[in-house]
Amino acid sequence: MSHDHPADRILDAALHVFARRGLRAGTLGEIADRAGVGRATIYRYYPGRDAVVQALVLREAGALMARLDEVLGACEDDPERMVELGLVAALDHLSSHALLQRTLRDEPETILPALTLDAQPLVEAGIAFATPYIERAVKAERMAKVDPRAAAEWAVRILLSLLLTPPVGVDLSDRRQVRRFLSVVMPTIGGGR
Repeated sequence: MSHDHPADRILDAALHVFARRGLRAGTLGEIADRAGVGRATIYRYYPGRDAVVQALVLREAGALMARLDEVLGACEDDPERMVELGLVAALDHLSSHALLQRTLRDEPETILPALTLDAQPLVEAGIAFATPYIERAVKAERMAKVDPRAAAEWAVRILLSLLLTPPVGVDLSDRRQVRRFLSVVMPTIGGGR
């Protein structure tokens, strides 16, 4: 992804630098060089390194939500498929995200708290995103009367589990196996309509 605005170029560069060097080792100087701006320009848009990381996380989360919006919007008439395809699309996106995967592999201590013990803001954001889709399905009687927030929280927690827990009986790189695995629990959340 390439952008013309300096703030966007800085985030593009940060994504590249952090994915290549790691969150701890990547420096603002390297980001400035990669973005073609001076360090002072970085400080004009972001007050420091932590602000760059935070802005990058928010942008990347926005990209995931935009992708999911496309997928979920295309299959709202079939709630089980919507949940299945949404989880698979999110897992695909996160599994191929170079920075996230590098961080989980090489510096897990820098991100695991935000994805586990301190994940409340992340879980709440996921619930806020998914709840309207489930509410519409319940209202249109395409899904059993479930608590939309509880069903959304389930989906977020399943996604985090699939992302963070090493596979045992399901090859997460094989989307057919993932779909088969998810289909086992779909009737439970759909309530058999």
